[in-house]
Amino acid sequence: MKLMDFLFENEEEDNRKRSYTPQEYFIATKETPIEQVKDALDDLNNYKDAGYGQYITYQRQADPSINPAIQKAFGPGGGPNMKTPANRKEWNSASTEWRLKKAKDIQLRTGLDITGWEDLSFDQLPKEATDWKVFYPQSSIEAMVPIILDITQKSNILNWVEENGLIVFPRKDNKIVPNDETLEKVLRTVMKNAGIKDFIISKQDANFEKKPKDKAKEKETPSISSYNILKSPDGSILTIEDAEDLKDDLESKILDLNPKTSDLKVKVIPSKQDPNNAILQISGFKSNKERGTIQQKVQDYMNRLYERKLKKSFQVRAGIIK
Repeated sequence: MKLMDFLFENEEEDNRKRSYTPQEYFIATKETPIEQVKDALDDLNNYKDAGYGQYITYQRQADPSINPAIQKAFGPGGGPNMKTPANRKEWNSASTEWRLKKAKDIQLRTGLDITGWEDLSFDQLPKEATDWKVFYPQSSIEAMVPIILDITQKSNILNWVEENGLIVFPRKDNKIVPNDETLEKVLRTVMKNAGIKDFIISKQDANFEKKPKDKAKEKETPSISSYNILKSPDGSILTIEDAEDLKDDLESKILDLNPKTSDLKVKVIPSKQDPNNAILQISGFKSNKERGTIQQKVQDYMNRLYERKLKKSFQVRAGIIK
């Protein structure tokens, strides 16, 4: 089965666990070329939605060169004692072209007659125009967007690497986006606005299906993550005693679960948080496909054991057996 077919088949089965350890988000598409996805991620316009202001904040963090242009457009921080001297200095040192542009901006917001303003000093301008609340437009996300888009059309919000037809977004390289939930929201927003529909967004193990870098590594068996069982079928934390019992049961059933498997190992690992609890670890898988198959069969087997245990408990209570 091809990797893309495997991913999309598992996506359609919403509640089925994947055959790899969740670590980092990725995007995969069924038909859309990967270069088109990259172009969509580069285009800042695709980050527009109800929360676009949040993404603009991310873009400003990623590209500090935007901030001087924002400050020039909306003025420096602080109150009138800082802004008014900044207004005066900027006007008096500006070119005629800049003065005309600033005058038209003020006229658009106030309706003032700006005839001849380009030849006046700052202190010769109408008092209303020199007020810092008028000289600079009110700062808002909506007003910042055209300025930012004018500076750069390429988004610097997300960083990614390409691995076997997947675009992976390592968390260590995407610290601007605060959490996984927001990262997924950003990715879905971009794909939706770019008109890309045949995509999935999910998580993968950091070492999933990586290509070997040289011939020597091609001969190595790929490292497949272990399957860890932390809870009993009833949802309770797995105790050391339960884990040991389950280990004995599973070791005797491994060949029944998959006759072709001979390298699987079942190990009880005491919990670091509570020495009375444990993790039951199954390792030695030859492929992700085998891991997924064994995982499902182990879950089914555990459920059957639990049903037998429950049935026996009822029979004891009913006095049928001792």
